[in-house]
Formats: sequence, structure tokens, C-alpha cells
Amino acid sequence: MTGGLAAMLPDIDSPESFLGSRIPLAPSVIRMTMGHRGPLHSLAASATVYALVRWFFSGTFSNWLPGLHLWVFCGYTSHLILDMLNPAGVPMQWPVPGRLALPLFHTGGILERLIVFPVLTGLFLLLIYKKMGGAYL
Repeated sequence: MTGGLAAMLPDIDSPESFLGSRIPLAPSVIRMTMGHRGPLHSLAASATVYALVRWFFSGTFSNWLPGLHLWVFCGYTSHLILDMLNPAGVPMQWPVPGRLALPLFHTGGILERLIVFPVLTGLFLLLIYKKMGGAYL
């Protein structure tokens, strides 16, 4: 669940996104200053979020939430990797100019619906299965 929520963070610059639609003004301010699919879609942003979560939840909270920073990093970075699969790509190496793209799918396109979502659903179910010790197969 933590990784899933963290995977939504890069799109906070979009008022149509899950988080952007729930945080008034944030998408507008971010989009005006950084643009859509700007610095928030980079490894620098992913590393910054990782460091902030690790710092904020260190000490007292670390016993309650072990590995939280890793789940956040994995979720955030998975969003970037999936966005690389569409033609717009992402500025993964920001602030170095350029975008990385492996244009396999268009966002919301038929191939995305037929391949990406089922694969992600399968991975999610596999994680649940492994978490439960594989007892139900």
C-alpha cells in the first residue's frame, strides 16, 4: 500500500491525478514552476523523497515502520519507469536535459489496458500470495 501511494506522488503536478485532485492549488503551483513531467519525474526527485522519508521516520518511528523509505522509493521509481514506456518519456536524469523513453504504450491506450494493468495486477496478487506464505495455492 505504501509503494502504491508513493507511486502517485510524481503526478501531483496534475489536477486530474488522484493526489492532485485532492490537494487544492498544489498542481497549479507545481505545474507553473516545474511543468508536467518535469523534475518530479526524475531520479533526483525519487532520491529526495527517499531521503526525506528516511529522515522524517528515523528514530522513534523506525521500529514501527521498518523499510518504509524503501517502499516509498520503489513505488516512486516504478511510476517513473512506467512513464518511460510512453512516447513522452521522462526527464529521468534531470537536471541534465533530455528525456528517456521506450515508447511501447500510449497513456490510456488499448495496449496499456491489455498488458500493463493485468501485469501489475498479477504482480500485486503474487506479492500478496508471497506475504501469506503461499498457503492458498
